Amino acid sequence: MKKIITAILVAVATFTPFAVEAAPNPFSTVTGGLNIPGLTASQCIATDANKNLVSTGAACGTGSVTAVTGSGNISSSGGATPNITISATPSFTSVTASGAVSGGTLLGTGLTSGDCVQAGAGGLLTTTATACSTGVVQSVTGGTNITVTGTTANPVVNTVAAPSFSGTVTAGQVIDSGLTASQGVSTNASSQLISSGEASPTTYINGARAGGLHIETKQLTPSSSTPWEATMTFASAYTTAPLCTATIINSTPLYAGATIVSESTTAAVIFDSSQQGYTYNVICIGY
Repeated sequence: MKKIITAILVAVATFTPFAVEAAPNPFSTVTGGLNIPGLTASQCIATDANKNLVSTGAACGTGSVTAVTGSGNISSSGGATPNITISATPSFTSVTASGAVSGGTLLGTGLTSGDCVQAGAGGLLTTTATACSTGVVQSVTGGTNITVTGTTANPVVNTVAAPSFSGTVTAGQVIDSGLTASQGVSTNASSQLISSGEASPTTYINGARAGGLHIETKQLTPSSSTPWEATMTFASAYTTAPLCTATIINSTPLYAGATIVSESTTAAVIFDSSQQGYTYNVICIGY
């Protein structure tokens, strides 16, 4: 107990009295800065429902804007914290954009309905005065025997002056400007068609043409029994009975005892017994 009393006396002897500051003047100037622990640095300050100072969660704005009002294509709502929106169907007298412009519907009052649209001077959208073609062709490239001139937007496709084909060419009519009319046609050393320099022949082999010479040929072998004859049927009928002759394959002349009977559709070669076993070339000429 004695020790406790001694400690109290020492404490009283060394106590320095201090003055309690009177209530601060709310209209006085505070210098040297004011640090309020409950606030967040670099954020704007407002009061809450209890009039306590609180941080707003955002930096303070500059200027003295107290309200925002929208007009035209712009609307504003929200009062002190305005919400700015653009109309869902805005209307502009002119639009210039460096990036993409998108929308459910883009209506250009300066465009003509039904015409194709293209970019004009300065990138301004204009109509072409014609309807758009179907399909989208990015470019046209010429292949074998094909040339492409003009522009990418308006290509001109044509064939080369001297096309070459490796397969069969089928055409309803072929006109060769290098040939001479009414002359026969043959090929030269380069397989090109050339005129023969003479009138077109009117001779037809194994087939008749009106007004043309008709020639038919066939190999015949006599029968092995009487009357030892062989018959050829013409590919097409003659106008009148043709003139026919026959020679043995080894070029020995026809045996004198044989006869040839010809009609407009057939020719019969009759041999004697000594001509059995030979094969003959029979030629009939007529109209």
